Amino acid sequence: MSSPFVLQIKNKPCLVIGGGTIAERKIIHLLKEQASVTVISPTLTENLKQQRNAFTYKETDMKVKDTDREGCDRLDLNWRSFFLVVIATDSFALNEKFATGLTQYVSLINVVDNQQVSSFFFPSVIERGKLKVAVTTSGASPILSKKITRHIAKLLGPEYGEYVDQLAALRRDLQKREINPIRRKELLEASTPFPLPDSQERENKK
Repeated sequence: MSSPFVLQIKNKPCLVIGGGTIAERKIIHLLKEQASVTVISPTLTENLKQQRNAFTYKETDMKVKDTDREGCDRLDLNWRSFFLVVIATDSFALNEKFATGLTQYVSLINVVDNQQVSSFFFPSVIERGKLKVAVTTSGASPILSKKITRHIAKLLGPEYGEYVDQLAALRRDLQKREINPIRRKELLEASTPFPLPDSQERENKK
């Protein structure tokens, strides 16, 4: 069984093993969330080459024996220093071996296309400013996750980004001037209509 959590990864050391197309998506996501990213791969996609200065790059193959000890002298890395690891080489067998070796040092490991050895998954995400809606099938069907995400995205227009900022400001204000928590909640409920008119109009036009 898996449970959904929202992790703060800003400035957290994250490792990605692999530099291909799938690894690129994970790296771009981690960089967007302002994680401190290290990449191990003999090659990088053209897009990643253009962003080379945004992450630490170990230009070499990862080897199974590199995980024999907590500290890898060859790569000048200590596996326990990483908050999470994403394994995304083009070899299913190697990915699994890397995961087995690294599990003793790192708790959060994602292996692309292998839910059995992954301890966390990347959900499909809709972002509207601070509003984030995540959809996951726990690695069972990423395609279904994406289809559900696209469906929900049609219901949540860009206006929700500003709307969330307004609600956050209202909440801060009420926390200062309304000491009664029950009354404060009533005011917030009354001030939080959903769906917004623009979103409702889009839905009615379908």
